[in-house]
Amino acid sequence: MEFLDSRQPGERFQAGAFTTEEEAQRLLEALAQAGGYEDLCINLVPVHARLEDWDWDR
Repeated sequence: MEFLDSRQPGERFQAGAFTTEEEAQRLLEALAQAGGYEDLCINLVPVHARLEDWDWDR
């Protein structure tokens, strides 16, 4: 999860991490019901189990 700070355009801050996109989406849905969390977004980051799975130019 990332927070997009409207006071600092282009700035993003790490707000949390989940192992699946589905869990991150569940958080967004729960916070949407609470209100006031419109500046959160999901940022997908690949996680590699082996060095051979990593590629520099992604």
